[in-house]
Amino acid sequence: MALCVMGLAYKVPLVRTKEWPYLDVLSESANNAVRLLLGWFALVTTTVPPLSLTISYWMLGAFFMATKRFAEYRDFADPLIAARYRRSFRHYTADRLLVSIMFYATACAMFAGVFIVRYHLELILFVPLAAALFAYYLTLGLQPNSPTQHPEKLYRDRGFFIYVLISPWSSLSCCSLTSPCSIHGSTSRIRLPAPSGRLAMASAINYPASSLSS
Repeated sequence: MALCVMGLAYKVPLVRTKEWPYLDVLSESANNAVRLLLGWFALVTTTVPPLSLTISYWMLGAFFMATKRFAEYRDFADPLIAARYRRSFRHYTADRLLVSIMFYATACAMFAGVFIVRYHLELILFVPLAAALFAYYLTLGLQPNSPTQHPEKLYRDRGFFIYVLISPWSSLSCCSLTSPCSIHGSTSRIRLPAPSGRLAMASAINYPASSLSS
């Protein structure tokens, strides 16, 4: 139902979010979050996915979509022709699209960081590979006649295909690890120093550990 509503909002003339700058990217990439929810509730029925994970996955889709827009825009020598091809290109420029790409990538990383620290600290080992995937995809987006304009054909790029194969297995492997710094099942405590010159009990700040229930 949600996918149907998003599809109608994206294409129906009265709304047609695909013609509005930034909203075109955000509305189409919202399908990522919907698909995450579908997959989550197909496997887990007792809890809802963390908001940080949902937003991070949404911003990941926005990064991919903004890179696609950037590649499309660069293929037009004349901005007027680009605007006739896609109405949102009346507002977009190459610089604005690059800034939006940076925003989506940063937002994805920030919310992913919240999820990692709060739920699965071991995933921090996956961060370098994830960062490399962002960099590689943006490199593809900067190429003339970029393959990111046609995501369904990206499997033909050997490097990206290898990244896509390695990334899920790497993240699952990290999830199976137990870090000595893991906060799961325990309570972290930070003791504050006593006031100078007086005898006083040290204060403590408790951070209850959180974990995903299955």
